[in-house]
Amino acid sequence: MAIFSRAMRLNAALTLVSVAATLILADGAAYYAVSRMDPREAFLQSVERKGGTVDRRSRWQWIADREREGGVAYPALSHMVLREEPDVSANLTPLSGISHALTALCNERGDWVSYTSDEHGFPNPPGLWPQIEAAGRREEGGNAAARREPTLMIVGDSFSVSSCVPREEALDHRVRRDFPLTVTAGSGGGDLQYDLAVLREFGRPARPDYVALLFFSNDLPEGLFQYDPRLSRWLEEGYAEGLHHRQGEVDEVLKSAWTQLRQRGESPRVALKGNVLSDIVALRHLRSMLNLSFRAESVHVRFDVVERLFSAMKREVEGWGGRMVVFYLPDYAELLQDRRRDVRQQLATRLGGGALALPFHDLHPRLAALREEAFYYRGSHYSAAGYGVVGEAIRETIAAMEAAPR
Repeated sequence: MAIFSRAMRLNAALTLVSVAATLILADGAAYYAVSRMDPREAFLQSVERKGGTVDRRSRWQWIADREREGGVAYPALSHMVLREEPDVSANLTPLSGISHALTALCNERGDWVSYTSDEHGFPNPPGLWPQIEAAGRREEGGNAAARREPTLMIVGDSFSVSSCVPREEALDHRVRRDFPLTVTAGSGGGDLQYDLAVLREFGRPARPDYVALLFFSNDLPEGLFQYDPRLSRWLEEGYAEGLHHRQGEVDEVLKSAWTQLRQRGESPRVALKGNVLSDIVALRHLRSMLNLSFRAESVHVRFDVVERLFSAMKREVEGWGGRMVVFYLPDYAELLQDRRRDVRQQLATRLGGGALALPFHDLHPRLAALREEAFYYRGSHYSAAGYGVVGEAIRETIAAMEAAPR
């Protein structure tokens, strides 16, 4: 005789299904509630209450106003725009923006942050790339003594270009006080695949002494090439598109894509790294609201992919005689709730030890001292204070490496 009758087993199964469905619905409601809460709007209202001025124009409106004044402006564009306009280019993948262009970056704190891009479409002062390239050529020619300043290239996603703060508050601006020949070569939506591509296309011709690679928690892959399959081409040894010498073509591709977006009345977007449905099934939003997390978060990170990408980047940098140093940037939840500690520990072990032996710096302890002040609000980029901490960490690290015997 069965211990449990068929009716009892059926009731138990229905109960489990009901509980699971209830939890999933609750997480869906939590996702909706979180999406309805607008921390940016709350922040902007606080600015206004304190007597500050808030610019509520959209990116479209800001650009249109520049054009009505007789100027020309563009949004920050790079490889991500090809997801929306894949037909504009089949044999060229822009990794930077439009060159020598007034560029609308973002508005998180109530003022539109813009910059005039350099000769390669990155947010640097004009003329830095030729100086760094000239220094690299002098050393390649055996005249290392002629190099008066070390050269540095900062690579990564939107955090590496100090998104949403004015250029004078950017992390590279702080680094440039001690190391004038510093360029940033990052892009919103970039990930570790993007970093490898940028190093080959722009790092190899420039040959900087140091590469500071900054990566954020959402740059960690949960699968191989899940975000932009086009970037997987650079894992082929020697693959390159010669973008350093094709900026005119890059400009044409991006301008064409922007024209098509405008004709359809769409604004360029950065694709979301993640899947809302899978997050709901995993009760991620509900757990976040209840300040709960599962310990085994590291199982979602493809550390084998991480090591493969960093190994390729290390070979690239060492191939021209440079040295690479890695900085891990924590997100809001990591900073305030100390999430993903196991992930950071594994990264330190896998990247800092073994065959890779890369200098690895987890900036969680430094930024944790700022707590909420490292951001403007939940979901924003770093504040000027947060970027200041990152810039200072880079400056100190490069200074120490310069002072150490080779």
